[in-house]
Amino acid sequence: MSILGVILAGGQARRMDGIDKCRLKIGDNTILDIVVNCLSLQLETIVLNANGDPERFSDLEIDVIPDTIQGYAGPLAGILSGMRFAEKNGFTSILTVASDTPFFPLNLLTKLLLFPTLKNDPFFNINTHSDLVEAQQRIGAF
Repeated sequence: MSILGVILAGGQARRMDGIDKCRLKIGDNTILDIVVNCLSLQLETIVLNANGDPERFSDLEIDVIPDTIQGYAGPLAGILSGMRFAEKNGFTSILTVASDTPFFPLNLLTKLLLFPTLKNDPFFNINTHSDLVEAQQRIGAF
């Protein structure tokens, strides 16, 4: 299994007057720095799903991918974008985390992989094109 990490930061930050929440600091680090570091301990490849100017994340050493659905369709659009990126780049699965949740477990991937009922859920494990199509249909992406 080849898993891509997808950090979701595609919102409009309306409640934050357009400021990227993930760029707020906790101590000396931004929330996004903490998220990237924690996820990097679990996965080799990570992308950031963000809309708008991707240059605002140029300090990170990860690819920035926009939503593939126009109009800020919400976090499921970010998940779909991550799934499409994963499929194009040879990954079999994705693990998503929000860009504004810096305190997820350092063993999140291990915990999810050990939870047996998730292994058959198409949202947990996209292994084939038909799984991707089923997931897209479930969120109305067509």
